[in-house]
Amino acid sequence: SEERDKAKYIVESIIDSEIGYMFTNDADYNGKRTDIIPKGDFSDKTVDSTKIYVKEMRARLDNYYRLVVRGVRDSVPKVIGSFLVRAAEDQMQLELTTRITQNEQINALLSEPLSVAEERKRLAETKEVLKKALKAIQRDPEYALSSP
Repeated sequence: SEERDKAKYIVESIIDSEIGYMFTNDADYNGKRTDIIPKGDFSDKTVDSTKIYVKEMRARLDNYYRLVVRGVRDSVPKVIGSFLVRAAEDQMQLELTTRITQNEQINALLSEPLSVAEERKRLAETKEVLKKALKAIQRDPEYALSSP
């Protein structure tokens, strides 16, 4: 369906944006993974700096990957639900409207009584006559002089 295709497009866009751009405002990640040189006891001079760097980068990437997966896992059901629920609502509204308009008994109950329609028509005609009378009175010079 059209809504399913829209949801698929949005989900793919979310994933593409996560793949194409690395960024997070996650306080925990930013608080733990912002040091250039990781904290630790490096008093032993035999520790290879390349190994430390690779270990730190692996830890950063693993933590970032977990954040991205969590974010996508939270977003995807919302997107799918939003589009599918909207499609279901639209379909239900269309079905309900169709059934109501095709049901003679409901139409009879919802329509106004004939006497009310006739009264409304009569009052509209009276209103027009009164408007014309008011215009005629306002053109009368005696009325214009005596009005406040």
